[in-house]
Amino acid sequence: MFDQAAIGMCQTDCRGNFVAVNAAFCRMLGRSEEEALRLTVSEITHPADVERTRQLSQQALESGQPFFVQKRYLRPDGSFLWSFTQVSLIRDEAGNPHRFFVVAQDIHDQKMAEEARRRRDERFRLAQKTVGTATWEWDIGKNRASWEEHSALVYGRSFEGFHAKEWMESIHPDDRESVQRALTAALEENAPYDHECRVIWPDGSVHWVLHRGEVVRDEPIDEIDVS
Repeated sequence: MFDQAAIGMCQTDCRGNFVAVNAAFCRMLGRSEEEALRLTVSEITHPADVERTRQLSQQALESGQPFFVQKRYLRPDGSFLWSFTQVSLIRDEAGNPHRFFVVAQDIHDQKMAEEARRRRDERFRLAQKTVGTATWEWDIGKNRASWEEHSALVYGRSFEGFHAKEWMESIHPDDRESVQRALTAALEENAPYDHECRVIWPDGSVHWVLHRGEVVRDEPIDEIDVS
């Protein structure tokens, strides 16, 4: 079962030397069985993950409890592979720590997708900051809004804990009725919200803002995403 398992498995001694590896684990490492058995856990672990792996292993030796960790394994070509790794302590007949049994699941594609999303979101936030836009979401049922951190570029204020009442009060008095009509139409007709109005900053200055958004329905509560 160990050798034929589709998921990566291995055993190490308590010092981190490999004593058994299966074919799936070797494929994850990009190494032969002979190569892997000449290495230690630290040698195939990404430098940024070595100390954490060491600390968790020491805790497992002392407590006997298994641990789980997301870590990167190094390959011979210098690339790395993300793994969700489960490590359990094996004791000998006398009850003393003997080996670690490791199950490693390849989660590289998932982690790379998460990183790509993080970078995309960061680029989007940077673009918003550069061109002076803000994105926010209004939970109508709870009358609660969540704002991007640079909303101050558009509204001249921080919107942490900001509710619809405060947002409407930031709209120029002469434009509030038209804003309300546009919001009502978006909600009742499931139409895009596209409206231009003036906002008043705390310093009294007036600024024109173009709002664009759409209604996202999640029964029984509606939300509207606006930028």
